[in-house]
Amino acid sequence: MSIWEFTAGLRALAGPVYFEARGGYFTGVDSWGYVPAVGIVFWKLDIQANYSFVGDKEWAGVRVAYYF
Repeated sequence: MSIWEFTAGLRALAGPVYFEARGGYFTGVDSWGYVPAVGIVFWKLDIQANYSFVGDKEWAGVRVAYYF
């Protein structure tokens, strides 16, 4: 199953650590959901852990991104 996430939210910075809350629509499960997340930024590397609550489904995720 493919799920596309269309979300928007807020981010609060606390030094290199940030806390994020997003909400939006998720295709594949055709439902609205909420995604709390916490991450840390090292120079241009962003590491984030998140947990999605979408309809009656839940899943965890990890994002590692390099910004250039």
